[in-house]
Amino acid sequence: MQVRKQWCSKAFRNALSSRWHALTSVACVVPWVFCGVTIMMFMCAMGVSAQTGQGAIGGTVHDKSGAVVSGAEVDVVSQATGVKQSTTTNRDGLFEVQSLNPGLYEVVVQKEGFERTTTKAVNVSGVGTTPLDIGLTAGAVTASITVTADADLLNKTDSNVTTTVDHAIVENLPYPERSSLEAALLVPGVVGDPLQPGGISTENPGAYTSYVTPGAGIVVGGAPPGTSSIVVDGSDVTQPSLARTGVNLSGREVQETTVIVTGLSAKYGRTGGGVIVQSSTAGTSRYHGAVTYSHTDPYFNAFPDGNTAPSALHENFYGFYLGGPIWLPKIYPHKDRTFFFIGGEPARLQNAFGFRGIFPTPDELAGHLQNSLTLLNQSILKSSGYAAALAAPRIGAINYQSTTNANGFPNGPYDSSQIRAVANNDVSSQLAQNPFAQFVLSQFPTPSNPGPYVKFDNSQATPQNDGTNATYKRGVLNTDNRYSIRIDQHFNDSNQFFVRYTVIPVGAARFFAVAPSNPLTIVPTDSAATHDIALGYTHVFSSDIANNFHYSFMRVNQQRLAPPSTRSKDYAAAYGLTPASFGYGFPSLGNLNANGVSYTMQMGLSNAAIQIDQNFIAGDDLTWTHNRHLFQFGGEVRWMQSSQYDLGGATGGRYTFSAAQTNNGSTGGAPLATLILGTISTFTNTPVEVPGYYRWRYYAGYFQDDWKILPNFTINAGLRYELETPRMEKFNNQAYVRLNTAGNLNGLATSTALCFSGACGNPKSLWPINYAGFEPRVGFAYSPTQKTTVRAAYTLQRLPLTGYENIPDPDFNVASQAVGNQSGGVTANSTVNYITNPVGTLTSAYTALNGNRGPILYSNGLAPIYVNQSSKVPYTQFWSLTVQYQPAARTVLQASYNGAKGTHLMGAFGSAGYESSLNIPDLGTVINAIQTHQNLGASAPNQWGITQNGALVSETGLQLLNPYQNFFNQSINEAYPRGGTMEYNGMYLSVNQRVGAGLSVLANYTWSKTLDNVPDTNTGASGGGFGYVLPQNPRSPYSDWSVASFDQASRLKVGYTYDLPTGEGHWLSLHNHVLDNLIGQISTSGIATYADGLPNSVVLGTVGYFVSVTPTGVNGCTASAANKYCTANALPTGYTLRPNIVPGVPLLNKNWKTNALNSNFTPYLNPAAFSVPGSLNNPQLGNAPRLLSNARSPREALFDMRFSKGFKISERYDLKITSTFVNAFNHPVYYGVNHSLLSSNTVSNVTGTVTPVATANFGQFNQSQTAGMSRVILIGGEFTF
Repeated sequence: MQVRKQWCSKAFRNALSSRWHALTSVACVVPWVFCGVTIMMFMCAMGVSAQTGQGAIGGTVHDKSGAVVSGAEVDVVSQATGVKQSTTTNRDGLFEVQSLNPGLYEVVVQKEGFERTTTKAVNVSGVGTTPLDIGLTAGAVTASITVTADADLLNKTDSNVTTTVDHAIVENLPYPERSSLEAALLVPGVVGDPLQPGGISTENPGAYTSYVTPGAGIVVGGAPPGTSSIVVDGSDVTQPSLARTGVNLSGREVQETTVIVTGLSAKYGRTGGGVIVQSSTAGTSRYHGAVTYSHTDPYFNAFPDGNTAPSALHENFYGFYLGGPIWLPKIYPHKDRTFFFIGGEPARLQNAFGFRGIFPTPDELAGHLQNSLTLLNQSILKSSGYAAALAAPRIGAINYQSTTNANGFPNGPYDSSQIRAVANNDVSSQLAQNPFAQFVLSQFPTPSNPGPYVKFDNSQATPQNDGTNATYKRGVLNTDNRYSIRIDQHFNDSNQFFVRYTVIPVGAARFFAVAPSNPLTIVPTDSAATHDIALGYTHVFSSDIANNFHYSFMRVNQQRLAPPSTRSKDYAAAYGLTPASFGYGFPSLGNLNANGVSYTMQMGLSNAAIQIDQNFIAGDDLTWTHNRHLFQFGGEVRWMQSSQYDLGGATGGRYTFSAAQTNNGSTGGAPLATLILGTISTFTNTPVEVPGYYRWRYYAGYFQDDWKILPNFTINAGLRYELETPRMEKFNNQAYVRLNTAGNLNGLATSTALCFSGACGNPKSLWPINYAGFEPRVGFAYSPTQKTTVRAAYTLQRLPLTGYENIPDPDFNVASQAVGNQSGGVTANSTVNYITNPVGTLTSAYTALNGNRGPILYSNGLAPIYVNQSSKVPYTQFWSLTVQYQPAARTVLQASYNGAKGTHLMGAFGSAGYESSLNIPDLGTVINAIQTHQNLGASAPNQWGITQNGALVSETGLQLLNPYQNFFNQSINEAYPRGGTMEYNGMYLSVNQRVGAGLSVLANYTWSKTLDNVPDTNTGASGGGFGYVLPQNPRSPYSDWSVASFDQASRLKVGYTYDLPTGEGHWLSLHNHVLDNLIGQISTSGIATYADGLPNSVVLGTVGYFVSVTPTGVNGCTASAANKYCTANALPTGYTLRPNIVPGVPLLNKNWKTNALNSNFTPYLNPAAFSVPGSLNNPQLGNAPRLLSNARSPREALFDMRFSKGFKISERYDLKITSTFVNAFNHPVYYGVNHSLLSSNTVSNVTGTVTPVATANFGQFNQSQTAGMSRVILIGGEFTF
């Protein structure tokens, strides 16, 4: 144990910086009990289940009259290794040989009185049993009959809908990078992420900062993205934090990919849809290997659509592979016992994109804001140009809102009577006395010092009509040093063993407009280090009974950190701001956006995080062939854990500087002025780091019976039992609000309380464990003819409870005090200003609890969540009917219907928004308050006696409407909401042509429709091209029934490999060795996709008419100066308004392609088709559905192609030149349309009117997403031996 602890300590020190190493070392405690259990299972090799990525050969032996032949000897010989495994047929003539690596086999059957029969080229997949029907001919056993297998493509004994993509296709497809998961997308009913080249997210972080989630965007059988199981060598490789695959193998390291779309047998579980099974490449009886190289250069690639600069993509992929027997003369002289395969695949990548941007002018950076873009009339600028905008009146001014000191810095409480304009909108004199602002603004690019990635249009940085004044670049540099080792050991016919160890370390350093060494950089460095070990052991007890055990351990350390240049000192402390709790870093200062102007530059990194995910999986499978039954018994144990660290507030905190602190109460103001004057709009930090050490436990057992009632009719019946614990935290540091919990706060009765796990009667898990995990699986397979099968199945499956979050939730990494405006300064109830009234001492929200685990009757700083205490868990039901027909030996046609229904599905929650909130007023209450002119913006000390910084916290009129008043300033959002429903219907048509005449083809067409009432589910649906759509009304989150965000109604996918019939041994031969070498060994492969776009959504973008307008003298309104009304935002947090759809107006512009991506674009979505719902004093929700099925993004038409030319150097050595064309025809892919109809509201306190302001780029496609799909050409070579 001591050795293990030392190893852990070293690993964490290498992974994490010394400043917070102590916080994470606790995650290194290994569950020794679990390890002991798995070791005992391995030693005993008895009893319970797992899938090892290996297949089987089974079938019936009979004579020519059809009578079964018992006692026949069956030898199964691997064509790759020569290893032989033997069995005998039982009394019903049945046999089964288990644990065969995918590949080709030879089956020899013999018995006294019959001629020996050899069946060649029997293909074994990584799933299920390859069926054989072997007829023996009477005669001497010395006589021999040889046939070629021609029926293995037909599934005659299993009811599941399974498709295998064999090695020839997996290895040779034109992958944009190297992940072979794209091969799964050739299977009918499997859909990838349309925004990713090839449909699979890369493992290498890109120039953009969304988390890379390979595999999470895959939809199998209509199940929500990210909820289907991906299995490599028998173990699920999905991480528990975000539902990404921790292990992605290249085409050369994968022997075969098999997808079970629906009709799962009972041995598969913990999946919302189907299962993708990959088997890694094993060594053979001959030494073989390869050296490969692939490269792309900007010169080869198309100009990215929507970019302002040519392609800058550089990619270099290297591959080194070696496999064969482990053989040592005299020491270990066995070439048929032990085999190895090693692959090393380093890569170096870099890329950059160019865009138009808005940067502060030198005048603005000097504090002269009279001509600041934020004060210019944007409508005049857009229509008439910069000179006209300068000549026009300003939309507002820079204002003081309190008294000031002698140097012009605010130094008192907000006072409407003190609102006055700053002369000439000039704050340069204050800037001269503000060292921190001077330093920050000196880091901005300027025409005289633009830095490496910005180019201004002119020397004054004056803007174009669209506000932009420069081009800029953002980019990334990647390193990847992965390798994988597999060893197979064949002890004897009864015992086999394999082990694979894979290491995948990837890293990315980014830049955005400024050099990475600039402390203002807003893009983090990303890294992920995966270590995965998988092993399997098979023991054959008799010809009827075999046992298979597997174990795996996967650890993924993902880090998102500030660039190294910012870790050298504490910038905030150096300028008198709140010191960083880590002792180093640059604070996040927010952005300068205001009044419809969005500046390109932000100031400082706002998020940093670490996730350390670990999966321990052990299982065992016992197979028993008894008479006409194939019994399978099994079970599985999984321990999953995710240690999550939110570091965003630990390197100096997060500031915002808003225009609201320098406006006149309604108009004007500029964030840049607020920054220079030192006024802090908001500030948050992490006084004490509190990680989340999350744990899940999973236990499963099953029984499956495949009963061959008739030679052509099999019943598949099984029952699986699963128990998965909801999330637990090692120290019970997960807290949530309990309803109907009586309390007393300062003499007032309360009905809700915040309680930690294990307190107040809460279970240690987030909600009670559901013990009713029974999952029936039934189906049949019927073969009316030798070339036809009919299959049907029904299954019930539970979805995983992991894969939803990678940041602690609830997040204790916050202060207990709110800071900003008038609260949180050294001087109470006065404007917080980092010069005149700096932030006071902050305490951790977690520490402030003083060990109280509940009931906690109010919360300061911490945002409490609600978790429904029902034990319900998400599950899906599937039903399917499939017909297969084999017109030729290597060709199968298939037609399938698949239906599904999801129940208790997870809705949206977390950082991207919540679909359900408890502590907000219902719609009728809000509308009534607006119509009765309640003064919802007015505030007064709360009645509960809740204080911050020694002062009573104020409660607004809108907050007074919240139902749980002791948490009046908290929305109490629901985490892990389980109320969603989904319906799916799909028709699949497919053609599977195995290698014949040099051609392999997998083609499928899918027509489907998915409807649901949840915004989205799991990681896969909340990113990529699927979007994230929240309900309008969080008090009624399940009333929005529409097509799902991942619904693609029509999809055609074709993949092929073809060896041209040229050269020696082919019909087009020149009968000359040299010439045949020149024209021979030419092959091509490709993937073609033609599919509908995804449905778009439209949101209003503002609060619409949810504004309280209270005349002065009414309900406590006292308007000042010329103002006659008190106005306030009256839309509670959590509501996401949508517009109305205007009847009879087309939703799409027909001529949108004319200017799709430039500044004079024609919007794809027609603005005239949408209107603002309601009116002044009569606000309404919009009638637009959550997703618009008749306003989908344009269809995608993509073709990826690979071309290769080989040269035969000698009998053992080959050289191949390759070229890969990703999006060969450079067809644009349009996604990410701007769907916010309005950018802001203009509310007048003088007239009491509300004027919606339209979004200038509504309906415009996201240029960066289109740019990322432009044509890329890779050239390379392969040397094989």
